[in-house]
Amino acid sequence: MTNENRNKADLRVGDIELPDPREVNRRIKQEAKLAKAREAVSRRNQGAWAHLLEGACAQKRAHDVKAQLNYLYAHGVLMAGIGRVREVGHETRSKHSETMENLFDDLSKLGMKLKDVRHFSRKHVVAAIRYWINKSQAPATLQTKVSVVRRFLTLIGKPEAMPRGAVWTQILREAGLEPVHFKRTYVAEVSKSWIDAGVDPLLKIEEVWADSPVCGAALLLQLIGGLRVNESLSDSPMTMDCEDFLRLEKGTKGRRRRDLRLAVTEEEFERARAALERVKKVASGLPRRILGLPGKNLEQMRQHFYYVMRKHGITMNEGGIVPHGLRHGFLHARYEASAELPAPVLRLAPPLAYAENAAAVKVAKKRTSEDAGHSRDASHYYLGNEIAMTKAAKGAEQAMLAAIGQSLDIAKAFDQAGVQTAWLVGRIAYGVKLGREHALEVQVLLQPSARPELIGELQQAMERVLGLRVNVIVSYDPLRRPEVGTEVILARG
Repeated sequence: MTNENRNKADLRVGDIELPDPREVNRRIKQEAKLAKAREAVSRRNQGAWAHLLEGACAQKRAHDVKAQLNYLYAHGVLMAGIGRVREVGHETRSKHSETMENLFDDLSKLGMKLKDVRHFSRKHVVAAIRYWINKSQAPATLQTKVSVVRRFLTLIGKPEAMPRGAVWTQILREAGLEPVHFKRTYVAEVSKSWIDAGVDPLLKIEEVWADSPVCGAALLLQLIGGLRVNESLSDSPMTMDCEDFLRLEKGTKGRRRRDLRLAVTEEEFERARAALERVKKVASGLPRRILGLPGKNLEQMRQHFYYVMRKHGITMNEGGIVPHGLRHGFLHARYEASAELPAPVLRLAPPLAYAENAAAVKVAKKRTSEDAGHSRDASHYYLGNEIAMTKAAKGAEQAMLAAIGQSLDIAKAFDQAGVQTAWLVGRIAYGVKLGREHALEVQVLLQPSARPELIGELQQAMERVLGLRVNVIVSYDPLRRPEVGTEVILARG
């Protein structure tokens, strides 16, 4: 095949046209600019709390690491890591503080008790991570904790204690910890909908309502609007009600306001209106006209809400359902109404059906993400992806990951190009066999200081080792993770 013909072949994957190269270059430049801006924000955060350390560790708090943490989180500015420039909310700040307090408790159990936060270092982080892995904590939990700890170390002026990317991977490996423990699934693999768990939402909500009308009303709001628990407890249903849509302003993630269609069909609209009037009647009898009991703040109301949920078996361990499942069910219905196909996670339609209706599926995903209150496509959290891998396809993917991961030549090429993270994407990630005419697709996240001119050498190194054509997709944006992809873990040293 000539270079000209090969390039033309590379422009197509199946029957889908890939973007124009000029558009790709423009996007890469935009992402590089965005990544540099984020890097600048990160540098501004370095040592942002250093001036507070002396006060935090003053005489009355000396030797009391929890009191020191409370001081830092009470007096320090904690900015959001993504989105618009803003401080994080009270709940996020509290969760960060709680995570760090629990970490120091874990260190005490390991015989590494600290009396001064200034002595917190890399060895303590590695010991804590080993402890969490041995406790079989989920990858999502581990990633969240690691993110909080890295932010804390950066704020107190110790970013070098937890470097990013390949350097941190190597540190973990040298400590006998494999990065596979941190591989997090961002795609729904099973439905969390109450209906799919065999539970009638309306009957269960009526059961709760008879015991606690306030908690029952909150569940009903979550059912008809896909609201998060916080959203249902934070704002007045009367304020939300804009006749044919709900306006959500309080309790939303990132404090982002969103307008939510109340229904997509006339029949659904009548049911939703009737349910909303019931909710408003409950709220109208409460002092603040929100679904919160008198004398309880939001956190106390949340605790009461989940107490009532446990009382009625609305837990994953007991009933196989959680309140968040109402949100999943709502978004499944919205997707189906738009795409005229069931949510992929339900496995009720063949993969080909989604490919044949790609335009409608794309619109449905966008609308679902908007209804969920996400600023970017997050539909896969709720809907899953369109492909269910066969055992043979999964084996082929694992064999490819092993071939890449065991090659020191590939690892060296990744390091030289400045690759921070890489994923297998495209056909192999979807469980579709690679033919001779297909290239293996690899998406890479480059560091802001990377050398993109070496991507060609990286591609050639992979082609030499694997014996097949490779197409490398470049990104500088850490938020631009593949919707369907498997992270590549590389050999080192």
